[in-house]
Amino acid sequence: MAQPPAKRRRCTGPPRPPEPPTDVSMAITLKGSVITEAILHGYKDVENRSVHLPMGWVALHTGKGKCDGRLDSIMRTLAEKPLPSDASCPKGYVVGGAWVERTVRFAELRAEFECGKDCDGPTGDVRHVDGCRFSPHAGGPICNILGAAFRLKTPVPCAGEIGCWRLPAAVREKVVAQLTGEEVTVKFFRKAEGESLPRPFPPPWAPALRREAVRWSRDMLPDRAPGKSSSPREVPQPTSGSAAGPAVTLSRFFRPKAKADPPAPTPGEGHRPGPLQGAAAADPGPTETIDVDSPEIEFVSSEHKLQQVDELRKRTQEGKDRIREARIALDKTWWDHLVEYARDGNLTAGEMAIAQAPFFSEDPEQALRGILPSEDVDSFWRALSEAFPNLNRRRRKALHRSTKWVVHLCAGPQPHKELLKLQSDGTVVVELDIARSSIHNLYSEPLWRLLVKAARDGRIAAVIGGPPCRTMSVLRHKPGGPRPVRSPAEPYGLSDLSAAERELVDNDTGLFARMLFLHAAATAGRRVHRQSAEQSSQVAFLLEQPQPVDRYLPPGHTLVGEVPSFWHTTLWQAYASEAGLFEVDFDQGALGHVTTKPTTIGTNLPDLRGLHGLREESPKPAWAGDSKDLAAWAPHFVRAIVQALQCWPRYQLCRMSPEAPAPAVGIKESHTLMYIACLPTWLDPSGSPQKTPKVDGFDDPSLHPGGEDELADVVVEGPPGPEHHPDGEEEHPWEHAKCDFEAPPGLARLVFVVPLHTNKSEAVLEALQQVFLELRSLNLPVLRFHSDRSREFFNKRTRAWFHEHGVRATTGEGDTPQQNGAAENTIRWLKARARTLLAQAEVGTEHWACAMATAASQQRAQQLGLKSKLAAPFGAPCSVQSRTTTSKKSTCLPRQVLRCRGVPAVLSCCVCVSC
Repeated sequence: MAQPPAKRRRCTGPPRPPEPPTDVSMAITLKGSVITEAILHGYKDVENRSVHLPMGWVALHTGKGKCDGRLDSIMRTLAEKPLPSDASCPKGYVVGGAWVERTVRFAELRAEFECGKDCDGPTGDVRHVDGCRFSPHAGGPICNILGAAFRLKTPVPCAGEIGCWRLPAAVREKVVAQLTGEEVTVKFFRKAEGESLPRPFPPPWAPALRREAVRWSRDMLPDRAPGKSSSPREVPQPTSGSAAGPAVTLSRFFRPKAKADPPAPTPGEGHRPGPLQGAAAADPGPTETIDVDSPEIEFVSSEHKLQQVDELRKRTQEGKDRIREARIALDKTWWDHLVEYARDGNLTAGEMAIAQAPFFSEDPEQALRGILPSEDVDSFWRALSEAFPNLNRRRRKALHRSTKWVVHLCAGPQPHKELLKLQSDGTVVVELDIARSSIHNLYSEPLWRLLVKAARDGRIAAVIGGPPCRTMSVLRHKPGGPRPVRSPAEPYGLSDLSAAERELVDNDTGLFARMLFLHAAATAGRRVHRQSAEQSSQVAFLLEQPQPVDRYLPPGHTLVGEVPSFWHTTLWQAYASEAGLFEVDFDQGALGHVTTKPTTIGTNLPDLRGLHGLREESPKPAWAGDSKDLAAWAPHFVRAIVQALQCWPRYQLCRMSPEAPAPAVGIKESHTLMYIACLPTWLDPSGSPQKTPKVDGFDDPSLHPGGEDELADVVVEGPPGPEHHPDGEEEHPWEHAKCDFEAPPGLARLVFVVPLHTNKSEAVLEALQQVFLELRSLNLPVLRFHSDRSREFFNKRTRAWFHEHGVRATTGEGDTPQQNGAAENTIRWLKARARTLLAQAEVGTEHWACAMATAASQQRAQQLGLKSKLAAPFGAPCSVQSRTTTSKKSTCLPRQVLRCRGVPAVLSCCVCVSC
């Protein structure tokens, strides 16, 4: 029976776009120039995405990646005219735009146009071509139907982004200038011209695509005998007089069996030619015909029939399970594959995770080589022995027992003693740098296999490091420096690099990729091996790199727009979006570095947010030594990292309310970050206390201090009933718990330093009075004085003075220095800051007291938001004018002196204030 004619309808959508467009603000990035050219020529009328694109004009940006070879061939086959070559098309430019007239899900599109069941095949597959009655390019999950396109006369350079993104202001101005100032031709697609849909069968593009599928199958045959034809059979083409010809589908992964062809059915035999007819169809084998009236049927027992039925049901269920598993495998994301790789060690799942990871989409293949170990080691002890043959047995056993590794990659030639403070409660620190030993090379197979295995087993709790920035350094763009090897338009290497330069760029890019992959694998491993579902699987992360020049240089500087940055690459931006990381910009010169060093860190440690915007007020001398020495981290920056890692386990991820959504199954958990308990503030090396993040409470003003309660002035006559409420509303069951989410008051720490000639009680009291007066001048009341049990602070005269001014005096316990941690940290920071000021001014320690007082004054000014009153940097020479009284006319005798004088001793004290 012949196939009934399909219903014909027109593609509905918004009205035709204006001719020509006048403005465009949104853009999408397409991988490879062949897809862009197919849209601009009017051949590709559907853009498949996982999201709905905005309706109207969307700019088309050609990415720097290369389209898959098979997809490139299919696109060129479906085109009516030859498309330009990939090398002749610009990459990294906005080349045109397209009009999105409709967005619809693929399943709804299939139902609307009555597509066949074979339409589920991938885009470009012959089965999809035979079954789809709308477009060979429709593949979903969201089909964004295009109605028109235009091409810019001059492509505009621009860096692309993931998804649908907004054009930068400068790029948008250039595009609009061409749209309004030059004549732009809009090419309408066939649907916009009113073509009737659905299209008749067979589709007009089917013969050419069948020939392309046969060619691909012929090229992919694994063992083809030389001199013989690779095609197992001749593919018949539909004739003009027939409704449809036999369809042939040859997979690129399976070789068809060599046997005789079954007879092809005619078009009028009651069914439509299927895609599996032909050489790729399975041979049912010889069959035997039995007459229904034969007595042999009577001897078949009922038990045998039941066995056959049970076997048939079993095979049917197995087939359904396989289909369900195949659908699940198709719907898996890169994170699902990575979790499977961490759980089972399946190399195929690991390869799928790397192939589908959005942050690895633009990385060159050489940079990703070896990122997945080729073989696994069953014994973790054996992996330790192969990776670290120089370690003694004690250290190796500590690594084997620990499940909290702090891995410091590219740690530098010298060890960080400050990081050893983390080695407690089963935590071990693993510092790796090739400058220390050749076995620390991250491209070494034994070492990288050990790190990946430790990540899969859930042993890694933190990944920190600063990969080398030699290929992105600002020195390459200054006179006398080495030749640039990267650019903002080509962040993964210039096109004219030599072999040595290309290897250097790929190696450095590979170090970034390996650090990000190690963090992702560690997060997947901790998710697989965590004890309970409530336990957080997040892994601490910190990556340090130079700050982009556009963040600390003026807009008109010559280096802005010329120096590439790791923070502008797709590798970082896509991974930060997946992992929930944030950036912190500061200057390491303010943390004790020898010179000014603008730095950016990408991290998920909340305590490091306090470093954002930290700058060195006084200028520092320019660095004249080797640039490799600048890579070392500032000492106070290391201390801040140690303290942030120590506080990392205290953070809990929980819901703010019972109605909050459940945790997301990904590398970034969709919880709200909050404190379970109030943590003490800590003083960072810049002098700024790290405050406890505010917790957003409810919007009821009656719950805040000093707020007015709506129920306070309501007078109800008579005793209310059990269900009666004065305001007419029922009380929410969580009203009594709102007070638990009140935001804590802001805390700040002010440091005062008063130089003393002696530590007698009279001098100490005078210093306390001076501090008290300064606090009163700032309108800050002093409520409590806390110190140790020193006699200088608690003699009769001092205690009497405290009583007169209403100050409560308290002390700590005796012989317990652990209670003085805040004071000791403050004194340690003051000393380090004073040494920095003395070294910067190139003066001796005779000005030690003045340096201490200056450091404290700068800290108070920063906390209170006051402007510095220093006329010159600390220790700068200045001229002092003196007047003579002997002559009638006053004269000024300039002489060079320092603005500070030395004091023999310094005694510092901490005063607790409430502000």
